[in-house]
Amino acid sequence: MAAQSHIGTPLSSAGPLLGVDLGTKRVGIASVNALGIVMPVGYFNAEPRSALLRQLATAAHDRQCIGIVVGLPINMDGSIGPAAKAAYALGAELASASKLPVDFCDERLTSFEAEHKVGELGLTRKKRKARVDAVAAAGILESYLAERKEAEKQP
Repeated sequence: MAAQSHIGTPLSSAGPLLGVDLGTKRVGIASVNALGIVMPVGYFNAEPRSALLRQLATAAHDRQCIGIVVGLPINMDGSIGPAAKAAYALGAELASASKLPVDFCDERLTSFEAEHKVGELGLTRKKRKARVDAVAAAGILESYLAERKEAEKQP
């Protein structure tokens, strides 16, 4: 029997997870292993959508992930715009394609932080863009894990 798919289900911080940073052209991915080590992995092209979903589901299963965290680009005023709606849609499709639970994490500053970190490496513009997506996905996972650990401490 296939595992049930869930959207917006809090995931344990104690297992491997896949982090996803949805962009218009590229989707950055990162993973955290069972030891809690977060690593940027790379990116997939955002289109065609069917190939993207297959690649993300395969990446999650290859890394034996227990769930997937999708970055949620909430507006600075806290409102939900078109980019956040697209992230929710991707999460629903990804839960169905992977049969893994999917949760979301506010990513308001992860792309900015990723640009800064990667900018310090002195890479060409083309190489920087590709790395930023994966580093942003790692930032999403790091934020998510910190939030989950805090939540798990609460009685």
